[in-house]
Amino acid sequence: MVTGIMVGHFGAPENITYYPEGVHIEGNYLDFALSPLRRGYTSPHDQWSDPSYYPSLLEEYYCGVGIFVSHAEGRVSMRKNVVRNMNAAGINVSDCQASAKAEIIDNEIVSEVFGSHVHNWAETGFGITVHSAMAFPHKPGFSVIVSKNSIKCTKKNYGGMMIMGPFNVPEWAGKLKACTVSENSIFFG
Repeated sequence: MVTGIMVGHFGAPENITYYPEGVHIEGNYLDFALSPLRRGYTSPHDQWSDPSYYPSLLEEYYCGVGIFVSHAEGRVSMRKNVVRNMNAAGINVSDCQASAKAEIIDNEIVSEVFGSHVHNWAETGFGITVHSAMAFPHKPGFSVIVSKNSIKCTKKNYGGMMIMGPFNVPEWAGKLKACTVSENSIFFG
């Protein structure tokens, strides 16, 4: 996994908290593309340029996440960031404390590479993901506002947004406290 900005910690215990005063990430430019001299990503025999090409879902390959915030408290604000050519998630907010209020507003996410099926999960690459995975199974989820973001993914294997409780645990699907999604633009080429 390649991450542009990581705030928090993978697999933190329930009794440890991070950033009690909140997190503010604004005005960053992250581009996961290869050198422009190579014209972006390449593949053997230029197969990725073939419109009928479909990557193997059983294959592990590059997994790019633009901004990843985990285990935060308070206000978690992500505004006016540009994330280009990620393939797993442009912005991912996961496993925050119940006191967290995530705001994902006015960001631009553009990808011209194939989306990734991370760890062979059925879920594909996403512009924005907000979820309460399995780190805190006995605590309530957090609140989120997702507004005025632009998501443009021109290759296969993408979804616009995924906002939910934990992956693969249906009984916790509604675990987030509150969610507002408004005025976002999503385009698939």
